[in-house]
Amino acid sequence: MRHVSMLYDQYKSVHRKSGDYGHRPSLSEDYLAKERERELQREREREEKEAAKREKEEAKRRAKKEKEEARNKQLRDAQRPKRKVFNFEEEKPKVLNSIVVASQASSNLVNALMVKLWFLILVKMC
Repeated sequence: MRHVSMLYDQYKSVHRKSGDYGHRPSLSEDYLAKERERELQREREREEKEAAKREKEEAKRRAKKEKEEARNKQLRDAQRPKRKVFNFEEEKPKVLNSIVVASQASSNLVNALMVKLWFLILVKMC
């Protein structure tokens, strides 16, 4: 008797309205529904594992790419010739000399233009 009551509790039928004698799910249908649910759960877990695996591989690939770029940058920097640091005190005489030469050249140009202008004025007067 005890076994019968346990089976009854375990496989109770769906609550029915009075006078409703519709289809009652059989034991095999309940079992199949639970199996489908388990299979769906397994599929979801498998997809989650695959997604995690893809993300992990992507992170590895990105890290490898960043490491390669850093190594290439370091190699480029090592091959690039080092520029001498600019020291104004060392370069000051050269800068001043360039300014003086430019000033003299501009003065010479102004003087040449003035001479040319005076020459044209004298020619027109004559």
